[in-house]
Amino acid sequence: MKKLSIHLAAKSSPLSSKALELLERYLLQKRDLRIRKVSTRADLTLDVRPGVGKEGFSIQESGGGVRLIGNDERGLIYAVGKYLRDPQWRGTSVPEKPFRTIYFASHFHNVYHDAPVEFIERYVEELALWGCNVLSVWFDMHHYTGMDDPAAKAMVARLRAILLTAQNVGISPMIGGTANEAFASSPKELRSDFSFGNNGYKSDIGAYGVEICPNKPGGLDLILEYRRQMLEAFRGIQVGFFSLWPYDQGGCTCADCAPWGSNGYLRASEAVAKLAKQYFPATKITLSTWYFDKNISGEWEGIDKRFARNKPDWVDYIMADNFGSFPEYPLKHGIPGGLPAVGFPEISMQLMWPWGGWGANPRLNHWQNYWDRVRHLLAGGMAYSEGIYEDINKVIHLQHCWEGDRTSRDIAREYASYEFAPDCANEAVRLMEDLESSQDHSISQDAVISVLQNGGWEVCRNSLPVIYNQHNVKNPQVAMQMARKIDERLTPGLRTAWRWRILWLRAALDEELFKSKGRPTARSDAYFAELRRIYHADKAEWVVSAPGTRDLNRLFKDWKAPARLPNVDRGPQYSPFLETWKLSKLMPKTVAGAPAVALTDPLEWKPLSVLKGAPGFVNVHMFFPQEDGIAYLATRVRVKKAGVWNLHVGHDGGIRAFVDGRDVLTVPERINPAPVFRSKAKVRLEKGDHDLVIALDTDGGNGWGFCCFFESLAKTGRPEFPVPVPQAGKIARR
Repeated sequence: MKKLSIHLAAKSSPLSSKALELLERYLLQKRDLRIRKVSTRADLTLDVRPGVGKEGFSIQESGGGVRLIGNDERGLIYAVGKYLRDPQWRGTSVPEKPFRTIYFASHFHNVYHDAPVEFIERYVEELALWGCNVLSVWFDMHHYTGMDDPAAKAMVARLRAILLTAQNVGISPMIGGTANEAFASSPKELRSDFSFGNNGYKSDIGAYGVEICPNKPGGLDLILEYRRQMLEAFRGIQVGFFSLWPYDQGGCTCADCAPWGSNGYLRASEAVAKLAKQYFPATKITLSTWYFDKNISGEWEGIDKRFARNKPDWVDYIMADNFGSFPEYPLKHGIPGGLPAVGFPEISMQLMWPWGGWGANPRLNHWQNYWDRVRHLLAGGMAYSEGIYEDINKVIHLQHCWEGDRTSRDIAREYASYEFAPDCANEAVRLMEDLESSQDHSISQDAVISVLQNGGWEVCRNSLPVIYNQHNVKNPQVAMQMARKIDERLTPGLRTAWRWRILWLRAALDEELFKSKGRPTARSDAYFAELRRIYHADKAEWVVSAPGTRDLNRLFKDWKAPARLPNVDRGPQYSPFLETWKLSKLMPKTVAGAPAVALTDPLEWKPLSVLKGAPGFVNVHMFFPQEDGIAYLATRVRVKKAGVWNLHVGHDGGIRAFVDGRDVLTVPERINPAPVFRSKAKVRLEKGDHDLVIALDTDGGNGWGFCCFFESLAKTGRPEFPVPVPQAGKIARR
């Protein structure tokens, strides 16, 4: 085994010693080289010399050896990372953006929540080598009754260990939370208003239901007391940044707080920020605008006007981003108050459900397009991470912030050369691009439930519906062939390393489930089992699970939660949901719209009942997960006495509703998810039986279904409703 002599010329300190430790560890792991420490001339010399720029470094030939010179101690860490990845590189490099952050979401029993803390600590150190200089975590209060809750103490201990590791490798710790955050034990009389349809709120803000209204008497005091208890738990950590969030979860829709983003949120945030400064005087405050203008209009404009009048002295950064795409307002009008801005790229959730369930989700082109659009506006960003399956996306984010002109493709090539092998880096990049082009994966949860409620996988083996949806997978053997060729050229150690395995397993699952037409196989279960082990996901909740049949059994066996229907309180003037229907075969769309049909028409009608635990939602997605067409659903109701009612249809895909063949309601647009109170029509029904038919646009798998019920228009007396005429049959199977 070859040895390299190394001289630490920099002043000995915990951080310079850490740089030497990392160099020694990864030279052995990646290149099978041992080091020999010397005090004079050496093959490698590590030094710190200010001059090239904050956190920058240079690597240069010197006296027959190579010198890794950091502008500062952080720069030395980054120099070590660059040398490990590319021993031939020489030159000077200084980061373009000062804010290069990864956020570990430690919940849902994901890898950050459940993996051995030593694994996470090692991962933090590896991110430092790619230029990460801030690591963010969130102690999510709503999970706990208070700081004395044993589970809260365990989470604090875990987060402290992760942040101390970050601190010891030159990464600034970042903590934070929602501005009006509260424990599960918060007093009900001080809780926020979470309703919508009032004070300008057009949709549910998605709060946990325990947050505190800062405008109720005593509300702000309690917010600060809860936050004080949380901050006490993190004393001793050198918290460099504190972040405040409006929504997801958080907020209040009451008249005194609305619109939350430019009103109640700012009141609560300023008070919390000043409290955080008392505990950590050097901390910088990041104010998020996540979901601004999503649930109510005017938040971006409102905060812009307020900060123009009076630039806040308590905010250091504005965090500007949104789920799916960057918000238009700051692109057109700039950042409120002229403050520096950072992004919040969501690298985990999109186009894979559950997140990371199929393995790696490389998105080279997506993040290149994102960066090209927002680079001019941002001082960096904080990538939102739910797991290790998006490791390549983290690296792309960190390196875009380091050197803005680098392409995602070039970054991915360096990643593949280092993590896999230099001679297959180009092939690995092509594999990542192929997997990105085919990514749009989901599971038909309701199909899983129907299998489990009808005897299980073995009983239903010969009539399984589609479980695994691969909407964009067309020719998976191409990616798998590339993966196999790369695999053959890797050393045994690299071939079994988790970064390669999550990429290989993604290609393997795409191929296997394409061949099985979305039905589970013994081989797909084995692949999912390996992902479960890599993710440490034995207890993972649905959204971060590796969804083989074992985990689907665990997650859905006793499933009783409502599906896709918000918890809307429907008063006594509304009938029960109509839950028994007949489903037609899928019909083609027509230019003139869906024509009227009848139960007597030869449309291969089969009975369809709402699944147990999913009251009200008539779901056709399990039968038509990707198809585009019109699904007809028919039921029959009986009226005892003639009258007039409102017929309500809460749908996502476009619909056309017919009563006794008469068109009573046409709404072609799609909205996801399906609002309960979306569309209605006044209908008069005579005494007797009536056929109700709803034509649903499946919209390529995006139209899932609807709920349907009647509203009494009687002003006095007990409301009477049309009642369903029973239809025989179990849940239909595809």
